[in-house]
Amino acid sequence: MIFLTGDYLNSQDGVPVVRKLVCQLKAKHWIFTIIGNWDFWYFANVVFEGTKVKVLDGDGVRLKVNGCWIYTSGASVENESALEQSLRKRRPKDFTVLLYHSPELIEDASRLGFDLYLSGHTHGGQVVLPFYGAIITLSRYGKRFERGLHQVGNTLMYVNRGIGFEGGFSPLRFCSRPEVTVFRIAGIAGE
Repeated sequence: MIFLTGDYLNSQDGVPVVRKLVCQLKAKHWIFTIIGNWDFWYFANVVFEGTKVKVLDGDGVRLKVNGCWIYTSGASVENESALEQSLRKRRPKDFTVLLYHSPELIEDASRLGFDLYLSGHTHGGQVVLPFYGAIITLSRYGKRFERGLHQVGNTLMYVNRGIGFEGGFSPLRFCSRPEVTVFRIAGIAGE
């Protein structure tokens, strides 16, 4: 499965580029996405119309992968209240994945029993000072979840640095290399 966690463009000129890239993605199972703040404010769902990408917003999809049930749900950045609604088709033994653009919902995700929470938004700080870390994260948690793997309760959250730039800043990354992360999920229960 491929999971995309928002903020695909900084300008309308990027729409055809992102659409072309998205159409070239290949996954054995689905490609899932949610809408980030830049997408919501300026581009809505225009990027994914007519593509094979499933946009999650208050809903979820249950798939059997190698004998195990994985339930993937998500909500767009301006639809935090849809988190509980996104779980309505989940079954008790499903390995449950949440896609949400920022780390802001980690406490709720942990309370609701998500196993894995995938987010972005912070760009890992985009500009990072050695021995200090991110200068800006644009998260209410500040530097607490600026990048990488975190555990809150029984929920693992990964905050991806992404491959682009924050739209309001100059196109600069310093000590925050772009990333595409690969997870191998093993040892989850079957039916």
